[in-house]
Amino acid sequence: DGIVGQGTLLALDEALMDGWVYLLITKDMLNAVCPNSGDNKELLDSLNKYCPKYEIDTPIRIAHFLSQIAHESGCFSSLIEGSNYSHMAAKIKFSKYKYYVDSLKPGSNNKFIREDNPARCKQPDLFNFVYSNSNGNGDEKSGDGYTYRGRGIIQIT
Repeated sequence: DGIVGQGTLLALDEALMDGWVYLLITKDMLNAVCPNSGDNKELLDSLNKYCPKYEIDTPIRIAHFLSQIAHESGCFSSLIEGSNYSHMAAKIKFSKYKYYVDSLKPGSNNKFIREDNPARCKQPDLFNFVYSNSNGNGDEKSGDGYTYRGRGIIQIT
């Protein structure tokens, strides 16, 4: 389910018992974190290629990393940061956005309200705003926020 907890750690511990020495991350480990994800050969091969390089090679490091990437990527189903944020979710995730939530009423002059779905944030405007002028991104008008939104299994922005 992508949520770190005792169940995830126990499931990974069981999966690690049978031969993790021979194959750092197994199909069973991926399935323990997210059911039916173990058949993703490309993901499994990439994890086994790069995890040792970054010392993700102990049971606790493997458990933590798999739980984190499962959560970030929606159980390995999305490799691009989602753009269908509700206004409340955006307020929680992006502190820069919290000042706009009070003016989120249909008909208001808020640039983040979608005309087709007022409950959701307008894109690419949201990402261009929240990621502007940071980490090498330009201002809102540059479009960098949307262009360089989170990608990969850990959704690095």
